[in-house]
Amino acid sequence: MNKQRGMTLLEVMVALAVLAIAGTAVMKSASENLRSLTYIQDKTFALWIADNQMAELKLSNTWPGTASRKGTTKFGDIDWHWRSQGVATGDPNFVAVTISVYRNAEEKAALAEITSYVSR
Repeated sequence: MNKQRGMTLLEVMVALAVLAIAGTAVMKSASENLRSLTYIQDKTFALWIADNQMAELKLSNTWPGTASRKGTTKFGDIDWHWRSQGVATGDPNFVAVTISVYRNAEEKAALAEITSYVSR
């Protein structure tokens, strides 16, 4: 009798099932990686905008006080919205300024936020 070589139908089906599960896991991992890459890019841009706004405030030599300001900056072909809020400190010559950056004007949670102290 000749011995037949090859895989049975059951073996082929098991191999295809293993490949399908592995392929699904790879696709899920790739999509999560892409999503987190976009978030990291947005977070980096928002931090740069906050740093730029703080630098402009310090270089302008104007006393920010405790007033709230807001504005829009175009960066990376996106309109970024920022808010600046001054908070009084124990020393009247210093004020704590927090700058928050948002992707949309309606957002409640800031994508990036920095705080620094400004002197008279």
